[in-house]
Amino acid sequence: MPSSKITQTAIKEERDAQAPVRSRANWERLSMQVAPEFKRKLQNQAKRAGLSLSEWVRIRLEAGAVSPREVRSFLNALVYLGQRIDRLDRDSDYRKRIRPTPNSKRH
Repeated sequence: MPSSKITQTAIKEERDAQAPVRSRANWERLSMQVAPEFKRKLQNQAKRAGLSLSEWVRIRLEAGAVSPREVRSFLNALVYLGQRIDRLDRDSDYRKRIRPTPNSKRH
Protein backbone atom coordinates (compact mmCIF):
# COMPACT_ATOMS: atom_id res chain seq x y z
CA MET A 1 0.00 0.00 0.00
CA PRO A 2 1.63 3.28 -1.06
CA SER A 3 0.31 5.35 1.84
CA SER A 4 2.03 3.14 4.42
CA LYS A 5 5.35 3.65 2.63
CA ILE A 6 4.74 7.39 2.64
CA THR A 7 3.92 7.30 6.33
CA GLN A 8 7.01 5.25 7.19
CA THR A 9 9.21 7.59 5.18
CA ALA A 10 7.70 10.65 6.84
CA ILE A 11 8.20 9.16 10.30
CA LYS A 12 11.84 8.29 9.58
CA GLU A 13 12.50 11.75 8.16
CA GLU A 14 10.95 13.33 11.26
CA ARG A 15 13.07 11.13 13.51
CA ASP A 16 16.25 11.96 11.59
CA ALA A 17 15.47 15.68 11.64
CA GLN A 18 15.10 15.66 15.42
CA ALA A 19 18.08 13.39 16.11
CA PRO A 20 20.64 16.18 16.72
CA VAL A 21 18.28 17.94 19.15
CA ARG A 22 17.71 14.85 21.25
CA SER A 23 20.62 13.95 23.45
CA ARG A 24 20.44 11.73 26.51
CA ALA A 25 21.39 14.69 28.71
CA ASN A 26 18.11 16.40 27.78
CA TRP A 27 15.87 13.41 28.48
CA GLU A 28 13.78 12.59 31.51
CA ARG A 29 12.10 9.29 32.17
CA LEU A 30 8.33 9.02 31.84
CA SER A 31 6.81 5.76 33.02
CA MET A 32 3.27 4.65 32.40
CA GLN A 33 1.19 1.55 32.79
CA VAL A 34 -0.90 0.15 29.98
CA ALA A 35 -2.80 -3.04 29.40
CA PRO A 36 -0.71 -5.83 27.83
CA GLU A 37 -2.97 -5.86 24.76
CA PHE A 38 -2.44 -2.11 24.22
CA LYS A 39 1.33 -2.49 24.62
CA ARG A 40 1.38 -5.27 21.98
CA LYS A 41 -0.60 -3.02 19.66
CA LEU A 42 1.92 -0.19 20.09
CA GLN A 43 4.83 -2.60 19.62
CA ASN A 44 3.32 -3.87 16.35
CA GLN A 45 2.78 -0.32 15.10
CA ALA A 46 6.36 0.63 15.99
CA LYS A 47 7.72 -2.46 14.26
CA ARG A 48 5.74 -1.69 11.06
CA ALA A 49 7.11 1.86 11.12
CA GLY A 50 10.67 0.60 11.63
CA LEU A 51 11.02 2.38 14.97
CA SER A 52 11.68 1.39 18.55
CA LEU A 53 8.70 1.40 20.89
CA SER A 54 9.97 4.49 22.71
CA GLU A 55 10.50 6.40 19.42
CA TRP A 56 7.03 5.43 18.22
CA VAL A 57 5.34 6.50 21.47
CA ARG A 58 7.29 9.77 21.50
CA ILE A 59 6.21 10.58 17.95
CA ARG A 60 2.61 9.65 18.72
CA LEU A 61 2.61 11.89 21.81
CA GLU A 62 4.09 14.80 19.87
CA ALA A 63 1.55 14.32 17.09
CA GLY A 64 -1.26 14.37 19.64
CA ALA A 65 -1.59 18.11 19.13
CA VAL A 66 -2.88 17.50 15.61
CA SER A 67 -6.65 17.37 15.55
CA PRO A 68 -8.37 14.26 14.17
CA ARG A 69 -10.12 16.49 11.63
CA GLU A 70 -6.73 17.65 10.27
CA VAL A 71 -5.50 14.06 10.09
CA ARG A 72 -8.65 12.93 8.24
CA SER A 73 -8.36 15.85 5.84
CA PHE A 74 -4.72 15.04 5.16
CA LEU A 75 -5.45 11.33 4.63
CA ASN A 76 -8.36 12.15 2.32
CA ALA A 77 -6.05 14.38 0.27
CA LEU A 78 -3.50 11.54 0.04
CA VAL A 79 -6.18 9.10 -1.10
CA TYR A 80 -7.43 11.61 -3.69
CA LEU A 81 -3.90 12.16 -5.03
CA GLY A 82 -3.29 8.41 -5.15
CA GLN A 83 -6.48 7.93 -7.16
CA ARG A 84 -5.45 10.72 -9.55
CA ILE A 85 -2.05 9.11 -10.06
CA ASP A 86 -3.69 5.74 -10.73
CA ARG A 87 -6.02 7.35 -13.28
CA LEU A 88 -3.12 9.08 -15.00
CA ASP A 89 -1.23 5.78 -15.16
CA ARG A 90 -4.26 4.03 -16.67
CA ASP A 91 -4.78 6.86 -19.19
CA SER A 92 -1.10 6.75 -20.12
CA ASP A 93 -1.26 2.98 -20.68
CA TYR A 94 -4.42 3.39 -22.76
CA ARG A 95 -2.79 6.05 -24.97
CA LYS A 96 0.21 3.79 -25.51
CA ARG A 97 -2.07 0.98 -26.71
CA ILE A 98 -3.97 3.15 -29.20
CA ARG A 99 -0.99 5.11 -30.50
CA PRO A 100 -1.05 4.92 -34.32
CA THR A 101 1.55 2.74 -35.98
CA PRO A 102 3.92 4.29 -38.56
CA ASN A 103 2.02 2.53 -41.40
CA SER A 104 -1.44 3.79 -40.44
CA LYS A 105 -3.02 6.78 -42.15
CA ARG A 106 -3.83 9.94 -40.23
CA HIS A 107 -6.92 11.98 -41.04
